[in-house]
Amino acid sequence: MSIATDTTLIIRCPYCAMGIEFRPMIAHKDGRFVCRDCAHTVRPGVPDYRCTCRPCLRVGAGRL
Repeated sequence: MSIATDTTLIIRCPYCAMGIEFRPMIAHKDGRFVCRDCAHTVRPGVPDYRCTCRPCLRVGAGRL
């Protein structure tokens, strides 16, 4: 006998804290997850996707 369970994918912003945890990102129908505070964006399952939010651009500038 199998039991059906509901699972929800929660992705958290690596830049924005909410209390002692990182802030959960908002899921969009097209598969994106977006932080409501800094606009950081991820696309699970798309390894070549690169976010262009300000924190990511700042981190990327340090790699040059």
